Amino acid sequence: MAPAGDAVAVALMLLGLLALPSAGGAAPPEALSVAFSDGALSLEATNSPLDRVLAEVGKAIHARVVVEAVLTEELSTARVDTSFTGVPVAAALRRLLRGRHYVVMYGASGVDELRVYRDGTTGYRELTPPDPLAATRPTSIPLAGWPPDDPSEVARLRQAMLEGPDASARTQALDELSNLRDTRVLVEAFAQVLARERDSSVLERLFEHAAQQREPIPPEALRVFATSDRDGSSRRRAVELLADQAGDAAATRDLLRSLATGDVSPEVRQTAATALATLEGPPARAAADAPGARIRVKHPVGHDGGLR
Repeated sequence: MAPAGDAVAVALMLLGLLALPSAGGAAPPEALSVAFSDGALSLEATNSPLDRVLAEVGKAIHARVVVEAVLTEELSTARVDTSFTGVPVAAALRRLLRGRHYVVMYGASGVDELRVYRDGTTGYRELTPPDPLAATRPTSIPLAGWPPDDPSEVARLRQAMLEGPDASARTQALDELSNLRDTRVLVEAFAQVLARERDSSVLERLFEHAAQQREPIPPEALRVFATSDRDGSSRRRAVELLADQAGDAAATRDLLRSLATGDVSPEVRQTAATALATLEGPPARAAADAPGARIRVKHPVGHDGGLR
């Protein structure tokens, strides 16, 4: 019989081996739960493929989800690890699709389709299974009926967005404020951020949100920002947005010519030159026919299509 001390040592060694992480740092098991109630989504996702998450969200809100073919593999390998409860659908989509292009399509009774795309040139694949009752069942997200913005909450978020103690706090306030129903107030707030913000991560998020608004940021605010002393990457985004929203304005074209030849940032010079060539080139064919045509996210109802 082995001495008691040896038995204890063996037991401790076995416990230590059991406590060691598995070889290769195995990922946690996949888990996904999606619920929809009163216009809001609740989601629990652990190591879940983004395409599956989107498909489950589509089923929950009774909307088709289609993705551009070129994104199929990318969305199947992208993993989602997040949790939220009672978040408006518009905000939930922004969290899940941050940094990606998407648009919401409409039918007679409301939201019909969520479309995720890169440039719209490679065709689309449907993620949600066909629903034979879709034509007879109204969407779960109405086009109207969401309560008006709370002025006190809007004021709180604007102050946090402009005066938050750190970049993460200002970004969070910006994300929440982007759910405003009143797009006029929203773009005014965006213009204030452009005038004051210096952190590139906050500015990047602002341009993500601004590109999805129906109402444009005042072009003068973008022109001033594009010629400011901010970093080249942030100013490049401003130039892209300016050309997209106000490329038909003489002041914008004059600015693009100046930036294309004289800006200190190679990123800004290249972006301005490309935008100018596009604006001053031959008349473009219809977007549906032009290969490589850029699709602009433009929602017909509210800044995010009334997804509330």
